[in-house]
Amino acid sequence: GRDEKVKIAEKIAKRKKEEAAKLAEMKKEIFDGLVDEHTNKVASLQGQIETLQNESGDFHSKLEKEVNEKKTENKDHEQATESFLKEKKELRGRIENGQVEHKRLMEERQKLNELEKKSKTDNHHKQSAAELELVAAEKNYAGSMWGHCKAQ
Repeated sequence: GRDEKVKIAEKIAKRKKEEAAKLAEMKKEIFDGLVDEHTNKVASLQGQIETLQNESGDFHSKLEKEVNEKKTENKDHEQATESFLKEKKELRGRIENGQVEHKRLMEERQKLNELEKKSKTDNHHKQSAAELELVAAEKNYAGSMWGHCKAQ
C-alpha cells in the first residue's frame, strides 16, 4: 500500500507540474499577444499623429502663403493709390498754375487793348508787335499745356 500511495502522489505531482507549465505557457502567449497588440496600436496612433501634424503643417504653410499674398496685394494697392493721389495733386498744381498764368495773360491783353485805344498814333506799330508777341506767347503756353495733358 505504501508504494502505491507514493506512486499516486508522484503522478499527481508530475501532472500538477505539467499543468503549471502549460498554464505558464498560455499566460506567456496571452501576455505576448497583448504586448504585440499594444505595440501595434501605439505604432498606429503614432502614424495618425504624424499624418495630422503633416496636414496641420501643410495647412499652416498654405494659410501663411495666402496671408503673405494678401499683404503683398494690399501693399501694391496702397502704392498705386499713393502714386495716383500724388499725380492728381501734381496735375491740380499744374492746372492752378495754368489758370494763374492765363489770368495774367488776359490782364496783359486787357492792358494792351486799353493802351491801344488810348493812343492810335506812332506807337501803333510797337503795340501791334507787342500784341503779336503776346498772342504767340499764349499759343506757346496753350501748346505746352496740351503737351502736358497728353503726356498724362
